[in-house]
Amino acid sequence: MKKHLPYVIWLAWILTITTPNYALEEVTIWTKNAVEKVLDNPTCPVKIEEKPVIQQEIPNIWLAKKKISEMKETPLDMKWIWQKDNLKQFFWLNQYKLIFEKYNPEVVKKDKKWNIIDDKNTYSQNELAFPLVFDSLKTTFPESLDEFVAKNEEFKKDIKDGRTVIVITKNSEKKFVMAYYKEWKLTLATHISPGMYSPDITKQVYNEEKWKMETVIVEEGWINSPTWTFHIEKNDGLKYKRSIKHKRSPMPYALQITWWVFLHHWTNVDGTKRSHGCIRVPGFYQEALYSQVETKTKIVIKYTNS
Repeated sequence: MKKHLPYVIWLAWILTITTPNYALEEVTIWTKNAVEKVLDNPTCPVKIEEKPVIQQEIPNIWLAKKKISEMKETPLDMKWIWQKDNLKQFFWLNQYKLIFEKYNPEVVKKDKKWNIIDDKNTYSQNELAFPLVFDSLKTTFPESLDEFVAKNEEFKKDIKDGRTVIVITKNSEKKFVMAYYKEWKLTLATHISPGMYSPDITKQVYNEEKWKMETVIVEEGWINSPTWTFHIEKNDGLKYKRSIKHKRSPMPYALQITWWVFLHHWTNVDGTKRSHGCIRVPGFYQEALYSQVETKTKIVIKYTNS
């Protein structure tokens, strides 16, 4: 046997170089070692079969749901809320289409021109889902408060060792945004509309007693929302608050920042300055914030007075 062994090896070598394709057309590989052995020879066609991996759906911790019929008899149903039957005013205006189409595809309804119907009565029996943290704001507001402070050094002194805080700032698109961190974790993030400065509206009136013209304020001007660090005041009496200065306008779920400035729901929130001085928040987000925040919670506001 030993005498013929060199001839056997030589014959095997001849067959190897003259027969490039193996008779075996497919090789089923199950182990890492087998993969390495077969891949050493690129002339051998390989089919790798992998056992399917079952992936569990990760729940969205920032997804909230609102039953439309439950809005009745709440602050969001207060008298004189502009177009209160229009649901888009309770979301950020620029994102309401995304909310309907991405998060509520099964219930969204459209008219003959394929425009989204957002009338509250149309969805009275439905439950609408919406993100408490928009995807577009996750770059501005990381998941943890420590990460946010590390990215935004100007907040370090104001937040210090705070665990629960409301933050108002500008994002990369120069829009005003707000986040609520509870126990270091991001809980809510949305666009807001702070106060916009405008001068008093005045007129000249003749004073007969003094025999001269005097300047009279017809309508008080608007003011910029303050830039500072405050502590929220919350009480049940503010849930249905109305403005004393501005024609008894409703201020649902109001949270007092300082004696003349509040966080509250109102319409036309788009990330720009639009209010008389308070800070407007989309209705469903203000309701969620009001339900979670506690009195004396710190709120740090930047860039609103510029």
